[in-house]
Amino acid sequence: MPRFIAILCALLLLAVTAFAVPKTTKKRSDSGGTASFPRLVFAHRTLANGLQVYSIVDHSSPTVSIQVWYHVGSKDDPEGRSGFAHLFEHIMFKSTKHMASEEMDRLTEDVGGANNASTADDFTDYFEIIPSNYLETLLWAEGERMGSLNVDEANFKSERDVVKEEFRFRILAPTYGRFFYSLDKDSFTAHPYKRPGIGSIEELDAAKLEDVQQFHRTYYRPDNATLIVAGDFDQKQLDGWVDRYLGSVAKPSTPIPPRHGPVVTPLSVAGLSRQDRPTRQCPAGRARGPWPLLRHGLSGQRPQAGGGGEGVDDRGRAPRRKPDLGG
Repeated sequence: MPRFIAILCALLLLAVTAFAVPKTTKKRSDSGGTASFPRLVFAHRTLANGLQVYSIVDHSSPTVSIQVWYHVGSKDDPEGRSGFAHLFEHIMFKSTKHMASEEMDRLTEDVGGANNASTADDFTDYFEIIPSNYLETLLWAEGERMGSLNVDEANFKSERDVVKEEFRFRILAPTYGRFFYSLDKDSFTAHPYKRPGIGSIEELDAAKLEDVQQFHRTYYRPDNATLIVAGDFDQKQLDGWVDRYLGSVAKPSTPIPPRHGPVVTPLSVAGLSRQDRPTRQCPAGRARGPWPLLRHGLSGQRPQAGGGGEGVDDRGRAPRRKPDLGG
């Protein structure tokens, strides 16, 4: 369910400009009338290396949005090593074989675009919004960090220190930071959602480079990722670029570890019930579900680190270099 919700929300948010599609679907409202809304028309295919690709063509604006969702979140952090998924949200902006550190910023911000990332219980997502004539460049860059990220001692220690400072800023400094940090950690008794997404200073300090490299090899791979592209592009040209820059990333021979809880494939939400959700011991009655993601998505804000486990700050986008005081 979380994986479907993540992909669905991404498609809905990326389709802001898709309202020009003439076909509509009618649904009866509570008042007895009917409401019409545009159909979300998209293409989907699976590459030979396992990468899932969704695309929505919309020529109403000369811009394009790219998202890559890795199906790994804080629930997949190794026991005693919480914060690894969030750590990689930061490391993925460091150097690769052919890119310098912070090059993703230069490729987006310097041409009038934007980029960011976030970590949640079940996924880590990365996105760029750029003028459409830079689409090929950013697809190359996404293939670069998917296939040749430098997970070395320098990048590991640099970003670990950044995450530790983010912990102090998000958890230790605010008046109720420790309270919200403890909600999920103390509410779950067995399910891996009990691991706080932002991690802890003690467990981050205990991590070794070999631990981090193994985590990267296990989860950051094309058969554990979904690419979503929406905006002004030619579908045939996009397919060629995706095949060239992301289809060439090798699929590891080792299997992805079994997932915690049920796996829901895209577009198969019909028939799911509350039984499909993880069991939680929560005396306060805070039901986990899509509400935090949908609420923050609609408001244009991201969940903050330590906010009851609802998600970790946008890569600490400003926190990576300076605290984000703008909320």
